[in-house]
This record gives sequence, structure tokens and C-alpha cells, in this order.
Amino acid sequence: MKFQPLLSLVLLAAFGPALTGCASNQALRASLQDRDALIRDLRAENQAVKERIQAVTYDRDQLQVALNDRALDPIPLPAEASADRAPGAKASDPKIDTTGFEGMGISLERYGDTVVFGIPASATFASGSATLSHEGEAALNAVITQLKTAFPATSTFYIEGHTDSERIKRSKFSSNRDLSYHRARAVHEYLVTNGRIDDARFVVVAYGPHKPKDTNDTAEGRAHNRRVEIVVRKG
Repeated sequence: MKFQPLLSLVLLAAFGPALTGCASNQALRASLQDRDALIRDLRAENQAVKERIQAVTYDRDQLQVALNDRALDPIPLPAEASADRAPGAKASDPKIDTTGFEGMGISLERYGDTVVFGIPASATFASGSATLSHEGEAALNAVITQLKTAFPATSTFYIEGHTDSERIKRSKFSSNRDLSYHRARAVHEYLVTNGRIDDARFVVVAYGPHKPKDTNDTAEGRAHNRRVEIVVRKG
């Protein structure tokens, strides 16, 4: 029995460093886990801030639309000009040269002094995307020429995003309204950056599926509803 204390001391001397090292490793692992958790929290906060910035930007643009709502009211036309109000009617303004629109799917309508350039989503964006295609850039380049030459510098350009009523699928956007907003923003940014048109002249509007120009009951009608419109009001 008198050898038991001596044996305990020998075992402690032999295995003590290993036990200490094990404890140190556990502390290190715990510290790494804490750091990983902190990184995850910071990334989540960063994403939340980005989403908040997008929401505030959207709210700002919608408030600007509300302030300019009266400017969007259609101008009454005389009875003899009522045919121009039909969907797809071509503008008769000789200042607008449509030869560059051929084969691009761009439509042109006129309501008094209001001119609407309609650009189908099929010609500008991939399904569920808000990134301009090369065809979309070419179409916008054709429109840019007319925006800069056919209208006075006091004109205001309303970039309106529209979608069909189908639910969003396989897309990073949460809703059709969200998708229409980012598509309208993409067109707006291209006109400002590549077209070198003053940003102060633009108002960005996201209607989502709420202002269809055709039925949503057929594939053809839904294709007509997926569009971005550039509405020009002369100042």
C-alpha cells in the first residue's frame, strides 16, 4: 500500500503533459468555433444591410413616382386621333426615326405628348434574370439615339418594369415586383452609363404583374406582358 502514492506520481509525470495538451486543443477548437459563429453572424448582418439598402432604394423610387404621379396621367386626345390609343399603334411624330428598331421587337406608341417605347423581356433578359443580354443592349442603343435627339432636354423618362402573373420560379428574386424593379433598374443604369443621359431625368417604376397589356391566360399574352417600357413625357 505504501507504493500507491509513488505510483500516482509516476503516472501523473508520464501523462500530465498529454492531458494538458488535450485541454489546450479543446480550447483552441472552441475558440475556432466561436470565430466561425461570429463570421456567420457578420455575414448575415451584411446581407441584411444589403437587402435593407435595396428596400430603401426601392421606397425612394416609389416615392418619386408618387410625387410625379400627375405627370403620368394620359393626355386626352381629340376624337379624330382616338385610333392612336389602340395597343400597338405607331407614333406619327416625324422626329422619331424607327428604322433602327427593325427586328428588335421594339414597339412605339403615342398618347398626345407622351411617347412609349416598349421593349419585350424576351429581347432584353433571360428568363428570371435582370441582366441585360447583348440583344437587349443593342435594342437600348437604338432607343438611346431617339431619346437624345427627338426630345427636349426638359423631358422626363419613366422606366417601367412589368411582368406576367406567373409565380417566380428558379430565380433569386422574391416576387414579380422585385424582378420588374431590378429589370427597370438595369435599363436605367444602361441608359445613364452607356447612353450618357443625365440621371436626374429618370424615374424608375416597378409594376410587377399589376399593369398587364394583354391576357395572362395564354403564353402569347404573358410574353406581351413581360416588358420594360420607357415612357417619355415632354417637359
